[in-house]
Amino acid sequence: MSSTKLTHDLNQLFVQRTWSTLTCSACVLIDCGKWYSDSSLDNHQPIIYKNATTFGSDAEMTCNPGYHVVNKTNTRFESATCTANGTWSPLTYSACVPIECPVLDTNDNLTIELAPNPSKAISNTTATFSCSPGTTLVGLATLTCRITGQWTGPAPKCIVCKR
Repeated sequence: MSSTKLTHDLNQLFVQRTWSTLTCSACVLIDCGKWYSDSSLDNHQPIIYKNATTFGSDAEMTCNPGYHVVNKTNTRFESATCTANGTWSPLTYSACVPIECPVLDTNDNLTIELAPNPSKAISNTTATFSCSPGTTLVGLATLTCRITGQWTGPAPKCIVCKR
């Protein structure tokens, strides 16, 4: 192996610490350290480092069940690679946010109450339905948002009572 090739390979894998004119006296493997998030939310499983945290290694973050990567619906994980400059690419991992159930279809006679949070339907949210006077509820009176982001059934309907 030529010294040029060796120098090139070492420069890709190691940070130069002390060099003599002929030999590398101390080469230190590039290490990216821990992969961090810029979010304070901690809705993920421990980061998995494949082959440590050194140059060329990969890291993977997986959101907890019932959560997904922010702005990436249906994506529960992100990965990064330790680069030659000693940083992860991407530099940080995203936050994990709760999976939400879709907005339920309603009509003028149908009222929906969400609990415990009336403004968001996330895992274990209960939707309770009621009808205006003079109408009857057809379907389930209560639905639950599953951890998968799907309701336990379709929204009921209110039909006008026949007299």
